[in-house]
Amino acid sequence: MGIIKNHLNKVKDLFIEVYLIGYNSAGESILFLIKSITPEEKIIFSGVIDCYEEKGINKTIELLNSFNIDKINFLCWTHPDEDHSIGIDKILDNYTDENTRIIIPQALVELSDRLSENTQLLCNSIADKIKKKKDTEMYDVVEAQAGMKLIDLSIGSETSIKPYKFCIHSISPFYNLILSQYDNKKLKNNHFSIALLMEFEGVNFIFTSDIEKRTINRFYENISLPDKIHYIKIPHHGSDKSKMFLDYLDSSGITNHLVSCSTVYNNANLPSISLLNNYKSRSHKTFCTNCKIKTNKNGQDGYGVSVVRVDVINTSIAYKCLNDAVEL
Repeated sequence: MGIIKNHLNKVKDLFIEVYLIGYNSAGESILFLIKSITPEEKIIFSGVIDCYEEKGINKTIELLNSFNIDKINFLCWTHPDEDHSIGIDKILDNYTDENTRIIIPQALVELSDRLSENTQLLCNSIADKIKKKKDTEMYDVVEAQAGMKLIDLSIGSETSIKPYKFCIHSISPFYNLILSQYDNKKLKNNHFSIALLMEFEGVNFIFTSDIEKRTINRFYENISLPDKIHYIKIPHHGSDKSKMFLDYLDSSGITNHLVSCSTVYNNANLPSISLLNNYKSRSHKTFCTNCKIKTNKNGQDGYGVSVVRVDVINTSIAYKCLNDAVEL
């Protein structure tokens, strides 16, 4: 797989912004932007990971429109659960073109007729859209598995000969776990979950989707992470099923993270307070997209957005909570 596009234009400054979007009942989406702001603000690269909408509100699309983004560079559909999928068909239809790298889990399109009843209709529609794009040979569709480099960019610097490097790797799903699904009449959706490692000049982000024990257990012998992680999207809405990921980080010597963030899944009483406190003890900042975790009451807006902005050159970090999001 080649480089999607090599940005050779030189910049004076460089920022990455991550918007974690969650709704008060369920749902998760991530928008990330690479920006230069001098002499004027310019978005160099934009990406979306999953989508959700509720009661006619789609904050991912609202944010894209607020930044005047008509086409994104990167779209990842991590797995076929409704709370990561509703509304992603609109992004596929309206915000992608032949220059968008579209990432889906390995073998999901092939096995989509085995999805559970409550997700099959929605996800088959998404899978059909992706398949049509792929079949035109105009669209850049990649079926991800652990260990793949999905994005490899260079951005020129006005102060250095060496360009800034930006990479995205998939660290799941694992082929043998996907292979086990071929014998199942109904798929275990979270086994397909794509987790991503984003590396940007020594600033490292992990987006974990809904990975659980069987995926995380495979990290020990198959995945090597950077020594320092600046941002962690906590797996599976902060469920105890994902606690093994925290154990894996500890075993890898990654005991301090600058930022950890979670979304919610109210019907399952997620996130787990004890798990969030474990992350909080290891993180400089910990956020949740619903203030209920702190106030015992749902926020009034129905959604929250935690925003992290990193000055890549100076490695300084700023934070913001929008709507119902809260810092623990």
